[in-house]
Amino acid sequence: MKGDPTLFPVKDAHWYAQRSRVGSQGDNEYEAPNPPFGAVFTYYMPEKLTSLKDVRKKRERQLTKDNASIPFPGWSAIEAENRQLAPSVIFTVRDSKGDVVNVVNGKNKAGFSRVAWGLNVASRSGEALESRGRGFGGGFMVTPGKYAVTMSTVVDGVVNDIGTPREFEVKPLMDGALKGAPYADIDAFRITYEAFQQDLRATNNVLSTSQKKVDAMSRALGKATRPSKDLMKKLYDARIALMDLDKAMNGDETKGEIGERSNPTPGDAGRLGWVALSGTYGPTANHKAAFERAAEQLAKLKLEVKKMAEETIPALETEVKATGAPWIEGQGLIEK
Repeated sequence: MKGDPTLFPVKDAHWYAQRSRVGSQGDNEYEAPNPPFGAVFTYYMPEKLTSLKDVRKKRERQLTKDNASIPFPGWSAIEAENRQLAPSVIFTVRDSKGDVVNVVNGKNKAGFSRVAWGLNVASRSGEALESRGRGFGGGFMVTPGKYAVTMSTVVDGVVNDIGTPREFEVKPLMDGALKGAPYADIDAFRITYEAFQQDLRATNNVLSTSQKKVDAMSRALGKATRPSKDLMKKLYDARIALMDLDKAMNGDETKGEIGERSNPTPGDAGRLGWVALSGTYGPTANHKAAFERAAEQLAKLKLEVKKMAEETIPALETEVKATGAPWIEGQGLIEK
C-alpha cells in the first residue's frame, strides 16, 4: 500500500441515551446490529507499525525462504523485545476549550479502519496500582458541543501526531419530553462528582490499608521477643475504631447480611453519578441533595481516617517495633 497515514473528516455524532427495546414484545421482531454509537473515526494506514519482534520475525522468514541459517539475535535483543510495549494508534478527543476528553485506541493494521468513540469522558475515579481492566469502559457521557480529534502513532513512548485535528459536533438526536438541565450545569455536576469519586476512593483506600496494617501488627506482636499486653489491647481498640469508620463510610455489614438497610453513607453516592448522568436530562434536585449529603459526610469522616492513618497507627507501629516484632509489609527497607 502507498500513501501517508490519514484521518478522514468526521461526521457529526448524535447525542442520546442508548436503550434496548428489541425482544420485549415476543420473538417475531427483526433484530440486527446497530451502527456504532458515537463519533466514528475513519482512517488509513499504509502499513502496520512494527515492533522489534515483528522486525526480527520478518527477517527470519526471509532467511527461511532463502534456505539460510537463522542466527540467535542475542539475549539483549530478546530482552528489548520483551520490554517493548506494542506500537499503537490512538485518537485524542478534545473539547472546545482544548482539554482532553478521552483517548480512543485504534487498530494497528494496514489499510482502512474505523473506530468509534462512545461520547464518554475518560474514567476519572482514580487508578489502582494494578490494572483491573476496563470496568464500565469509560466515564460519563459528554454534553453536546464542538469537539476535535487528533490521530497519533505511539512507538516506544514517542507520540507522533498525524495531520491536523478533525473537528466535528455532538448534537442532540431529539428534544426530550421534559426540558433537561443546561449543558453547563450537567458538565459542572460531572466534574464535581468525578472529584468526589477520587476523594471517596482515596479515603476508602487509606482506611482499608490502615485496617490491614493493624491486623498485621497484631500478628507481628504475637511473634515479638518482648510482647506487651497493653499494646495488644491498644491494637484491638484501633481495630474496632477502624471498623466503626468503615461502617460509617460504607454501611452496616451486619445489617447487610439479612438485607436490612443501613443509615445513609458516603459510599451510597458511589453510583449516584451513573444514575444522575446516565440519560440526557441531567441531575435532578434529589440527585444534587443526595450528593451534597454524601460529600459533607465524607469530609467529616476523612478527618477521622486521616488522624488514624497519620497519628494513631504510626504511634502503634513504633511501639510494635520496640517489642522486637518482625518486619511488616509497608515499612520499607530494613535499616541496619
